[in-house]
Amino acid sequence: FTPSAPPPPTRPVGGATVVPVVGTQTTGTPATPFPTLPPTPTPLPTRTPQPEAPIGVPFVLRSQEVFCDPEAGPLLRIFLRDAESNPLPGVEIAVHWLGGDERIYTGLKPDIDPGYADFLMSPDEVYQVRPGYGAALTGLRARECQTEDDTRYWGGWTLVFVQP
Repeated sequence: FTPSAPPPPTRPVGGATVVPVVGTQTTGTPATPFPTLPPTPTPLPTRTPQPEAPIGVPFVLRSQEVFCDPEAGPLLRIFLRDAESNPLPGVEIAVHWLGGDERIYTGLKPDIDPGYADFLMSPDEVYQVRPGYGAALTGLRARECQTEDDTRYWGGWTLVFVQP
């Protein structure tokens, strides 16, 4: 005959009776709550696509023309070219204005041009653009355009930068 412990006291809680559970101890290897899995290898970082433009070679402005399209609005259209006039995809362009900064990249609209990027300007802001490396083009504002029937609307710029 083995004496047993008296049952634990019960207590009412919100209409239910709570009975504490008294644990028992076993001998041998304790049970593992979760199976042991082999370590999962840490995924390697993916390689960030590098621009095709030679690193450190500055861009210079080749042309700047007013861009008027009533459906496009005040669009800043930027084309980047290498020294042989080939389009350059994957190049970062910094756009800065008093209210903020934005980074845009060429090559996201290859149906237009692999070296193309665009940015929608606000008529109330003055912009600075710096493609890749080199000096920034400053003082860019939305331009007023007009249709043949004298309807006025906001237009933008087409900028072409090349590496010398």
